[in-house]
Amino acid sequence: MSHKCPRRGCTRRVSDQYLMCGPHWRRVPEPLQEAVYAAYRHRLGLGSEELAAAQDAAIAAVNEEP
Repeated sequence: MSHKCPRRGCTRRVSDQYLMCGPHWRRVPEPLQEAVYAAYRHRLGLGSEELAAAQDAAIAAVNEEP
């Protein structure tokens, strides 16, 4: 399964095991990347509020870029 990268204007398809495509993930500030990884580990993954909040913050960070 796959989904579209959530970066506004990006058309890349991404495996469901990733939040976004590699080039855009590398543009997410490291503290936000760490928050996504930590939330996934601490709450055992998908569906947790902590993970959703971390993912939303990472997506917002790349969408705020020009």
